Amino acid sequence: MEPIQGLERLVQLLRRRSVQKTAGEGAQTSGAVAASPSRRLSKADLEQDLRVKIRQLRQSSASPQSIGRVVLESMLAWEFGVDLRNEPKFAALVQRVQRHVESEPALTLALERLIRQLAR
Repeated sequence: MEPIQGLERLVQLLRRRSVQKTAGEGAQTSGAVAASPSRRLSKADLEQDLRVKIRQLRQSSASPQSIGRVVLESMLAWEFGVDLRNEPKFAALVQRVQRHVESEPALTLALERLIRQLAR
C-alpha cells in the first residue's frame, strides 16, 4: 500500500501552526510529548485504521465535518499517544484543532484531500 502523502503533510502543517501560535502567545514550548515509538502505530497502520473509519462513517452518512473530526482525533492520538484520548480535555483539543483547520483554507483543503485519498 502506497503511503498517503497528505497525512504527513497535514501533521506537519498542524505542528508548524501550533508552534507558531504558541510562540506568538509568548508561552513556553516544552515540545509536545509524542507517543513512544514502541506504543505508536506505524503510519501504514494509522492509514489503514483511518480508511476503515472513513468507510464506516460514509456508510452511515456521516457529515464531512464528522469525518474530519474523526480523522483529526485519530491523528492527534497517533501523534501524542492513545492515552491522551482518556484525558478530560482531549475533546476540547480536537474541537480547537478542527476549528483552526476550518478557519484556514489551506488546512481545510489539505484535510479534504487527505480524506479523499484515504477513501479510495
